[in-house]
Amino acid sequence: MAGRGKMFHWIIRKNKNIKKEKLSVFVATDLHYLSKELTDYGPLFQTMIRQSDGKMTEYEEELLDAFVDQIKTEKPDALILTGDLTFDGAKLSHQGLREKLKKLREVGIKVYVLPGNHDMCKKNGAYRFLGEQMYPEEGLTKEEFPSFYMDFGYGDALSRDRDSLSYIVQPAAGIRFFFLDVNGSSKYNELTRESFIWLERQLKKAKKEGAICLSFSHQNLLIHNEIVDSGFLMDNYEKVQKILEKYEVPIHFSGHMHVQNIKREVNISEVITSSLLISPNQYGIIRIENQNIFYEVKQVNVSKWAQKNGSQNPDLLNFSHYARQFFFDTNLESLLEGVNKEEERELIQFFVNVNYAYYCGKREQNLRRGEMLDLWREKDEFIAEYLESILNGMKEEHWKLSEKVR
Repeated sequence: MAGRGKMFHWIIRKNKNIKKEKLSVFVATDLHYLSKELTDYGPLFQTMIRQSDGKMTEYEEELLDAFVDQIKTEKPDALILTGDLTFDGAKLSHQGLREKLKKLREVGIKVYVLPGNHDMCKKNGAYRFLGEQMYPEEGLTKEEFPSFYMDFGYGDALSRDRDSLSYIVQPAAGIRFFFLDVNGSSKYNELTRESFIWLERQLKKAKKEGAICLSFSHQNLLIHNEIVDSGFLMDNYEKVQKILEKYEVPIHFSGHMHVQNIKREVNISEVITSSLLISPNQYGIIRIENQNIFYEVKQVNVSKWAQKNGSQNPDLLNFSHYARQFFFDTNLESLLEGVNKEEERELIQFFVNVNYAYYCGKREQNLRRGEMLDLWREKDEFIAEYLESILNGMKEEHWKLSEKVR
């Protein structure tokens, strides 16, 4: 059953010069879509997904179809996808995803996309997975990306950066979204000097016109977990953060970590929306009403979609349970090698529960926290530190927060 989280609420600076707007925007990330044409779901594919962090790649066609169907029913003004649209940048995967997104444009829902680190590659840098082998496949290059997604953000741009795939849109009067890209940047994983000049010029213009500005990227701008921050942040994240603060951008949205997490600093907050592909398969809802901004999360109801379409597959008919169990199973296999699963069942269960809470953004309630952490320290110091960092950072639920910014 689809679940609705509590709201994350901001009140932002009033400005009498702009028209009051009401806007509903869905945001999803890290789809990692692999076209069904690129695999036979054979041994190599099965090994690959069992070594993932719970990605529901085997049922991604159905999951995305259910997601699109749900969006069409709920009719937001726009959908934003913040990167890692595809598994490895294969052109066939991009084409398959684009066909699904066209169904939203056809009913008047705007779609804005941003590339992630998995979305672009050299011409033969993607792969097809058949049997126990992988074969080179044509990939989408960073030069091709904007024209390929011209109908999904780039064609609507008020302004585009020449040194990256960053761009700006105005989804409604007085509201601007800044999409900051560092994957197609001339200097990978950071905004260049030229990009900063473009960004500041556009932020200054937006501020002068009194617009509400929100920013989006794939990689993160704030440190959400000091134990596992490596590889998730933009290289010059502090500089990006400062310029957004200077022009009073109150909230930045990103993905990449696959977890649901909210970090608050004095002048800016960052919301990481969890991967749509991983249980609980949720997406964010941003609502702007009379210059108030709200954020909440909601699950894709795959079971409802499966029933509606006459599916007899028990995995799809009980998708929420199946996806959660798949997450638990892949965690056991990929993260807890070397631990005796029978003798240490309770210890393992504690690990999986805490890790799952991290991905959901829901605080783990465990009265034996101290005891379990001490036992983990005896076995693996790093895992103990990882678990403690999650628990310390989740004193609040990350889908159930409210914050007054200005």
